Amino acid sequence: MNPIGLTRAEEASQQQPVANKSTPAAKAAPGEPSCRVTVPPDGEACGAPVQHVIVWSDGDRTPACLDCALRMQQLAESHRTILRVEELPVKGGR
Repeated sequence: MNPIGLTRAEEASQQQPVANKSTPAAKAAPGEPSCRVTVPPDGEACGAPVQHVIVWSDGDRTPACLDCALRMQQLAESHRTILRVEELPVKGGR
């Protein structure tokens, strides 16, 4: 008969805090647009350089990095809401 549940080692490994891999370590340079998506658990804005904009169903726009934009899109889909993610044009006309 197999035991039910986790071993102590498995429980300990699950209790370890997991780094939020969707939050980029890089912050936008001063004066440059930064990601405004709130990242739990601290509730601070992400602050990464902006490459996209989230367009909500009511037309509001939120500047976001790619990771946060995709995470918000997935969250919206789970709530049966639709939002668009648009790529911002590259400076310099490229």
